Amino acid sequence: VEKIAGVELEPLPEMICDGSSVKLVANAQLSDANTFSWSKGGAVITNSELVTSVVPEDDATYLFTVNGIKCPVIEKEVSTKVEKKSVVGVVASAPVVCQGNPVVLSSDYPYVAGIVWESKGVDEEEFHVLESGSNEVVHSPLVNTMYRVSATSKLGCIEIASETEVLVDEPAELQVEDVIICEGEVAHLQASTNRPYDSLAWKVVGVDSILSDTTVLEVSPESTSTYNVIVYRGVCVEDMDANVRVVEIPHIVAHEDLHDHAYQMIVGNVVEPVSFDYGNGEGKTTSDILRNVRYGKTYEVEISNDFGCKSTYLLQVPPFNLEFPRFFFQGEENWVVGNLDRYTNTTMFIYNRYGKLLFEMKDAVDGWNGEYHGNDLPSTDYWYVIDLPEVDTQFTGHFTLLRR
Repeated sequence: VEKIAGVELEPLPEMICDGSSVKLVANAQLSDANTFSWSKGGAVITNSELVTSVVPEDDATYLFTVNGIKCPVIEKEVSTKVEKKSVVGVVASAPVVCQGNPVVLSSDYPYVAGIVWESKGVDEEEFHVLESGSNEVVHSPLVNTMYRVSATSKLGCIEIASETEVLVDEPAELQVEDVIICEGEVAHLQASTNRPYDSLAWKVVGVDSILSDTTVLEVSPESTSTYNVIVYRGVCVEDMDANVRVVEIPHIVAHEDLHDHAYQMIVGNVVEPVSFDYGNGEGKTTSDILRNVRYGKTYEVEISNDFGCKSTYLLQVPPFNLEFPRFFFQGEENWVVGNLDRYTNTTMFIYNRYGKLLFEMKDAVDGWNGEYHGNDLPSTDYWYVIDLPEVDTQFTGHFTLLRR
């Protein structure tokens, strides 16, 4: 009597990853009279093996068949589905970016949690992870960089990764400095770059017209102005503002006689601190008062500020005429030279008619009393010499000593 075979098949996973293998397992009670096989779609996979491994390429159903001599054929089947690999697409916001500027990389892969972003610079040997679990990543490359996006499906299947390269242009590294000029001067604005550039343009801030397309811009603004320079190198665009500060030239508008050999300079409205050079050998000073003035002399006074803006003022000091009395009454008054006190380092000499020196005194503003060694001199004519080294002049003449 032929025994009826008993067969149970172990179930397969409902879904497997593309390229994965599955094990076909038949738990069977068979006799020597039985023959058995695994098949798919009518094609025998193996004979006389209860257990075998296969790699499904598509959704598949596998049939296990047991044949007997008299007993009926036993057929049982198991099925599985194959999750096909998907290409994880990648799109870069730009194929070329300026060094340090961001590039946005995105993918439309549906299972966002399984996405992994990686990058590899041109000088690197291996990829390194940038971010995971996002369908978009923002990165600022410094060199040409290859980006790779890979993914694992919700089932855990490894998808087909994609790569894209983003090229990096280096900026020209623009540099420009502010300039300070005096009113009426020409400002020379100099733009410089550390790398060659494609084009360059100067503009006034807020105005579209181009002033110059060279590195040097020469302008003479009436007031403080701001200029903009923009430079292009590949996709890199840099711009900087340069300020031209126009400083007002200081001017002396008038002067005031303070007497006692001093004049004060009166300066027009100025904002910056100023210095004065009176041309007297003492150099610059912040004092607006010229002292020890020599009467009858013209001074070329230079006024300047810390920015080198300057102007010149001519100070013409009028001379003071000396007044020589023709006579005086000895005992009642002195013989006094009028305006002698306006000069310094003066010397008064008094002689008699025979040329004898009777009196000598420095800065004798109080004059001569008509005495010689304490004795009154006779009423007659006397001669004077007034020495004014300040104006390199001597005055001579005579006067009469009278007595009542």
